[in-house]
Amino acid sequence: DITGGAPEMNKEFRRLVREVRQMGLKVIDRGNLTVLSLEGQEDLAQFLADQGVEVVASMPCNSPDNVDAQRGDGVFDKSIEGLQKLNAAGYGDPDTGLTL
Repeated sequence: DITGGAPEMNKEFRRLVREVRQMGLKVIDRGNLTVLSLEGQEDLAQFLADQGVEVVASMPCNSPDNVDAQRGDGVFDKSIEGLQKLNAAGYGDPDTGLTL
């Protein structure tokens, strides 16, 4: 269970995930959906899917104004974009076995 706000930003994140998965262990990434929109993270959703990582993320509510007020301007839209990237990688599709 990897957590910390945006653990994906740690330079060792992908190496850690690969090594843990090679040992046959489950990996849960409790991250920040907006990280999927950052430069250098364009392939993150596909990496998580390829590794079979369970993704856990949260939003405080479904109102763009409230989310942005609590987490910063544009966070709601970036979070939705992140969810869409995860969906495109197979998360949310019951046939993939990927958990979001």
